Amino acid sequence: MMAWLNWRVWAALALAIAFSATGWQAYVIGGNSVQVKWDAAKLTKAAANLVAEQDARTKERNLQAIADTLRKSQNDEIIKLGISLDAARAAVRVQHSTPRPADYVAPVAGAGAGCSGASLYTQDAEFLIREAGRADAQRLQLETCQTQYNAAYEAVK
Repeated sequence: MMAWLNWRVWAALALAIAFSATGWQAYVIGGNSVQVKWDAAKLTKAAANLVAEQDARTKERNLQAIADTLRKSQNDEIIKLGISLDAARAAVRVQHSTPRPADYVAPVAGAGAGCSGASLYTQDAEFLIREAGRADAQRLQLETCQTQYNAAYEAVK
């Protein structure tokens, strides 16, 4: 009991309480400071993500517009190609009115027999025109694909 009456005990107790209070206050202030920094970093990151997302959406819309324009152009070209192929098939029917005989046997390759476009049978000429049309359609699709790829590459680069 006598120890509690000593001024040194009270001074030590007061110092311990003061140090504990300032330590606790420093802990709380430091925690708040870290939380403020954390929140600021999260807001900065969220803003950067929003800007990046808007940029990506803009690029996506631009690429989609380019793709739509290219697809329409390709379809228009394919329609024009179909019209010209129909005209070519009609011309073949007029010019090559000779149908292939039922008992026709094709000559062996390299047998020295040659053929020009004028001597083709109607079915053969029509087949070659259809194949040329398919090849031209494939070429148009390839060009469209390459153009779209290059546009996307330039947008991402």
